[in-house]
Amino acid sequence: MRFYNREAEQQQLQLWSQQAAAGKSSLTLMVGRRRVGKTALLAQTYQGSALYLFVSRKAEPLLCEEFTEQIRGQLAIPIFGQPRQFREILEILF
Repeated sequence: MRFYNREAEQQQLQLWSQQAAAGKSSLTLMVGRRRVGKTALLAQTYQGSALYLFVSRKAEPLLCEEFTEQIRGQLAIPIFGQPRQFREILEILF
């Protein structure tokens, strides 16, 4: 799949990343209709240097278990116990 005309969006995402690195972080959510290229935009912009947590239609504790493993593997953050709520996952990340 080819990637077209997303330079402005990529620049904005990079700006937010630079601000976060400078201690001015914020939570950024990518939302939109299905099949419009949200994931492709993020993958192209960050090329494997970001944590991608896909929220599927599963029970919250199961999603938290998946997210915990991703956080441990990609960010090498020690997590003790097993988070069972999204709130706990966000506390770990922040």
